[in-house]
Amino acid sequence: MSVNRSQLGLAFESLGGGSLHANGWGFGCEFGLFQRDYCGIEPLGLLRWASINPDALIKGLQTDFSGVFEAENFQLHTVPDHPHWHLHIVHNDISIKVDHTYLDKDKVTIDEAKSILTRSYQFLLKKFLDDLVAGDKILVYRVFDHVLPIKTLKILTALLQRHGVNKFLYVQTANSIEERFVIESHDPNLFVGKIDFFAPQPGCLKYNNSGWEKICREALKAAFPDG
Repeated sequence: MSVNRSQLGLAFESLGGGSLHANGWGFGCEFGLFQRDYCGIEPLGLLRWASINPDALIKGLQTDFSGVFEAENFQLHTVPDHPHWHLHIVHNDISIKVDHTYLDKDKVTIDEAKSILTRSYQFLLKKFLDDLVAGDKILVYRVFDHVLPIKTLKILTALLQRHGVNKFLYVQTANSIEERFVIESHDPNLFVGKIDFFAPQPGCLKYNNSGWEKICREALKAAFPDG
């Protein structure tokens, strides 16, 4: 299957990123930035910029995120030396953090930002559910500081089948050189990819675009062997 970078990026939809720490940032934007900075695309995705831990993702998928993306659940705040509003969505046991709203805090008031984000996320939720019905993208998720057990991955895979047949790619760090960029198929819709490293590194962020490209190309071949 020969695809260029743009086509490669469009074959995937991000489910964001998680962290072992429920209240910590999960650097969920990593795959979204790969799509933008390396693939040159700006796909619309509900969780493209989301830091969401696995438990919250499971609860969201169980309920189709019903009631989550309402203005009363949106907490906006600012970060020193950052021009945009940051967003924390809290609804029952679901917590989602978004540090890429791209709404300028000096130009957009907090009320205007809430209104814009509410409309945007409600549109994106409908699109996400429609995408699950279509089942034509590989849904990708990773937890940068922890490896999820296969039981959890199977729960996520099953939840993604509620509206249609969907391929799920979970990416974790390889334990050895030999494991790098290997894709393991656990059932027809569940794939585990091994990448050499994720962006969060001690004291810095080091984005791994070439690693993500290799993983995505291997996953595409594994998920759709007949092209």
